[in-house]
Amino acid sequence: MKTKLALGLIIVIMLGLAGNMVMVWKNCHLAESDTQEMTAAVAEVVCETGTWSICITGPDGTLSIPSAVSESLSPAVMQSLQAGQTIHFRMQTPWARTFAESGSGPLVALRTDAQDIFTLDDYNRAMQAASSGGWPVWLPMEAALLALTVWLARKLRKVKTASTRGA
Repeated sequence: MKTKLALGLIIVIMLGLAGNMVMVWKNCHLAESDTQEMTAAVAEVVCETGTWSICITGPDGTLSIPSAVSESLSPAVMQSLQAGQTIHFRMQTPWARTFAESGSGPLVALRTDAQDIFTLDDYNRAMQAASSGGWPVWLPMEAALLALTVWLARKLRKVKTASTRGA
């Protein structure tokens, strides 16, 4: 019974880890079809602990720029955004759908009429670089859990075979 429980628990952990890494991979490989473009006016640009956010009007809310992207942004470019200036930005579609209610969301692309501040490709590159440290940990962990699963399944099979022979 303990072997079955351990086997089931390990399979659940493996699936959870795999699901998490699939979400990370998908978040680092966004396409325009995964996002929605919106337009608003800048109210204020804020930088707290190295991460940029933009307060906007029409719709009202706060746009956050992921720290992996914020690190590569020029402070001069971000501070050049003036109150009342129109910006065009992209959010992942699920965030865009709830933006009106929540009033906040992370950006995946930002531009003005005059320049691209960061593109979807820039976002993908920054997020891939930020998450690259997880893959060398995840792959051996999944391999070890798979080996443990095979070992426990064989152990369980031997026990089951021995019990049917003895009956």
